[in-house]
Amino acid sequence: MLSTKNKLLLCLVLDNVGFTMMIVLFFPYINGIGGSQLYQGSIMSVMSFIGLIWNPMIGSLGDSYGRKIILRRMTMISAISNAMLLVSDSLAWIFVARVMSAFGGPLIPVLATAASEFLSKEEQSSYFGKLPAVMAIAFIGGSLVGGFISELPNGFTLCFLLMVVSNVTNIGVVSTLPDTTRPQKKEEESLSILKIADREVKNIVVKLKNVKWAEYSDIFSVKLSFELGCSLFIRSIGPTFVEYGVQRRSMGYVFTLLSVCTIVANIVVESLKKTVYAGDSLGGKRLFHAAALYVTTALMMSFSDSLYFFTAGLIPMAVANTISGSTFTEALMAKASDADRGGVNGAFESITSLCGLATPLAAGFLSDWYGNKFVLQMALLPSSLGLWLTYKRL
Repeated sequence: MLSTKNKLLLCLVLDNVGFTMMIVLFFPYINGIGGSQLYQGSIMSVMSFIGLIWNPMIGSLGDSYGRKIILRRMTMISAISNAMLLVSDSLAWIFVARVMSAFGGPLIPVLATAASEFLSKEEQSSYFGKLPAVMAIAFIGGSLVGGFISELPNGFTLCFLLMVVSNVTNIGVVSTLPDTTRPQKKEEESLSILKIADREVKNIVVKLKNVKWAEYSDIFSVKLSFELGCSLFIRSIGPTFVEYGVQRRSMGYVFTLLSVCTIVANIVVESLKKTVYAGDSLGGKRLFHAAALYVTTALMMSFSDSLYFFTAGLIPMAVANTISGSTFTEALMAKASDADRGGVNGAFESITSLCGLATPLAAGFLSDWYGNKFVLQMALLPSSLGLWLTYKRL
């Protein structure tokens, strides 16, 4: 019998395996049925827009209806959206299915909140301590499974079916979790989900208005430049592999290698905090090194026609993303006051969603008209700005 902690970890694995499988097979699948880069970018932009609005509401809905109910309904939505991909390969139908999936995940933030409610302090420490390793394993597993199965006869259909099975299994696991639904106040019992959502959005706006934004403009500017450059670059990886005719199995190998590099880089950076980066509490030195590594690698990759050079360049890119990803939140929390911390952190993370909203459309348009290489070169502009901004902060 699985403990509640292990059930939450299993939910995380099942959710992330399906998510990673979609990363590996989505671009080849859409390309094979005639979808353009702009079409793919449109899907990603709409999904990011939904996430920008929907994700802040999930926590409040969980407070009102219980984490178990929210997890089950989100997983059901994912199952339905993946099942729709089994029915038809119409581009319009796929668009609807993928947009629907934005309401179904990822489950990571809901599971994190559920862990804080369902588990003891010791179990919470164990749960969050295992998260990086579990997510890495899920990412590696999804990459390899998606890459291998998608190359079989009717491989895409088999992948979608496997994702549905994963979702249904997750629904079963979620159904065995404790029910911690809090009694609602009388005035809230008659409120609909839309009214609760509207109330929470208004509360968020009020909190954000009270933040002293001028004090955080430098770190926000660096974050925005990093995210724009990184988002443009990431959107070009799949199309570049498709352009070179890389097999989906090989894509799985590449993503697996990147996962391993991310794990190693995270361990190395943590150890360097005690030596090279000792005293770098605001992260200026780490962000500068990450930006320099990113810009140098992107510059070489964007002007090279070698697939091997492009693939090899993904490794230092993964290292740069690991350094910046672990540093941004730490730097912001070190700078933010107790009163501003919640609102600032929420707004800080929304930069990723905003870039996810804009860059897929921009990357799709530029790729269709000027080629994928041009997208890589455009990614250098915000990245170079980030390098200059981090240099100023040293």
